[in-house]
Amino acid sequence: MLLFLIIALVLAVAGVVFALQNPAIVQVSFFNYSTQGSLALFVLIALALGVVIGVLVMSPAVLKRSLTISSLRRRIKKLEKAAEEQEARRSEEESASEPSSTQAEE
Repeated sequence: MLLFLIIALVLAVAGVVFALQNPAIVQVSFFNYSTQGSLALFVLIALALGVVIGVLVMSPAVLKRSLTISSLRRRIKKLEKAAEEQEARRSEEESASEPSSTQAEE
């Protein structure tokens, strides 16, 4: 978490420095829409859109992996419980068979 905050702070500082060093006004046209603004503003907007699109594209894979992990954890717990029960039954059987073997020796 701390690493994430440090990286976010470094990126924020880099964004501010970039904005201060690129005050040029540019005109951007998209279909019939046209607007003017700072070059840095448009570049940072494009960067933010890229991050959002990247997160949206990665979300299904991350969600699928998360569901798979939770399913596997439930399966592990179930198998561990079954193994414990089997071990308990085995130890009960061994303890039950020990007295009869000692009686046979006498």
